[in-house]
Amino acid sequence: MQYGAIDLHRRSSVICLAGAADGSYEEQTVGTSRAALTAFFAGRPPCRILIESSTESEWVARLLESLGHEVVVGAPSYAAMYATRSRRIKTDRRDGRALCDACRAGRYKAAHRTAEPWRSVRKQLSVRDALVRSRTRMINVVRALCRQEGCVIASGSADAFAARAQQAQLPPELAQTVRPLVRSIGLLSRRVDRCDRTLAALAGGHERVRRLMTLPCVGQVTALAFAAVVEPAARFASPAAVACYLGLVPSEDTSSDRRRVGRITKGGDRRVRWLLVEAAHRLMRSKDPRAADLRKWSGRVLKRRGRGPAAVGLARKLAGRMWLIDKQERDYETRACAP
Repeated sequence: MQYGAIDLHRRSSVICLAGAADGSYEEQTVGTSRAALTAFFAGRPPCRILIESSTESEWVARLLESLGHEVVVGAPSYAAMYATRSRRIKTDRRDGRALCDACRAGRYKAAHRTAEPWRSVRKQLSVRDALVRSRTRMINVVRALCRQEGCVIASGSADAFAARAQQAQLPPELAQTVRPLVRSIGLLSRRVDRCDRTLAALAGGHERVRRLMTLPCVGQVTALAFAAVVEPAARFASPAAVACYLGLVPSEDTSSDRRRVGRITKGGDRRVRWLLVEAAHRLMRSKDPRAADLRKWSGRVLKRRGRGPAAVGLARKLAGRMWLIDKQERDYETRACAP
């Protein structure tokens, strides 16, 4: 089998294929498009191609696999994959050769590739996130403009903000100024509601998501995001491994007799991490008796460290319990989960 690699970029990519025993390379720069890659790889004997995990890596991998090639998506954090690359001289061609050498020597760590159904879920969640962020920015602008004129719009849910703004007794000039934003906020709220209905339908079609939602204060968005990122559950050995994967563990710099523990690493999926922290805040205010042990634990941390560290620590525990629910394929039971 021939070995090769692609140094992927948004507009153009460098293809490097290992030649014969003389150590030569076949190299070519092509556009990062389906047509250009198909023209180069179609009809060639099966190759093992190594590519870095990136925004474009998944569709490129699926395209090459449809052409009969074996594709390995490598984790870019694995330093040994670039053992033959010089840090002082970095070019796309050198990166392509380094990846090609790593493919031929088996010196890579394969990144996890999300299954097709869960890729669709992640796309839907990304669309919803963008809509919610845009609506939040507009609401903040409207509130700030109103405060400058001594006006206040009643508090409440973001979904009904447009209706409250229209009912508020604003000066005519101010009402005219914020009217385009208020209309856009109403439109975005309807779009968010449509996304929520789509996500509800997706959640109803997955038994994994239904089980995760049996955990107190875990809604459909949090359960869907967690299920899409932490799949399959069997690839993690412990709750601690899940927390580390999601960036919920403290960073550490330890050497000899020096030990420094810092803030959480914030690695992994930012959306899931944020949703788990928000769920932790809700759980700390919840009265659900099933979460009594978690509230008691977070209360002790709250007294020592404050609300922020307590919420992050509780989010770490929630991630571990959600992983156990997923792995054991059973609904949430307090006694079945680690304290």
